[in-house]
Amino acid sequence: MFTAARCYLDGRIGLVELHGFVAGCRHAAKFFSAHPAIAELAGEWSHMLNRAWNEWGFDRNAISETEFRDWLRKQMDGD
Repeated sequence: MFTAARCYLDGRIGLVELHGFVAGCRHAAKFFSAHPAIAELAGEWSHMLNRAWNEWGFDRNAISETEFRDWLRKQMDGD
């Protein structure tokens, strides 16, 4: 998930590809009963990705991709 996030921030993959990686991690954490902190992190990232992607316009609290990038950079820096 972190590698995919770095690739996204570097412009090597898009938002949709990052969404796939994060969704896969979220499902794996649930399936393999991972530590709750891992599942929580994957869930938070998935939620924020859905707000940024908002493909169908269902999220009333949508954010721009720029806002998502800023949020993700902070996540990656540990702020």
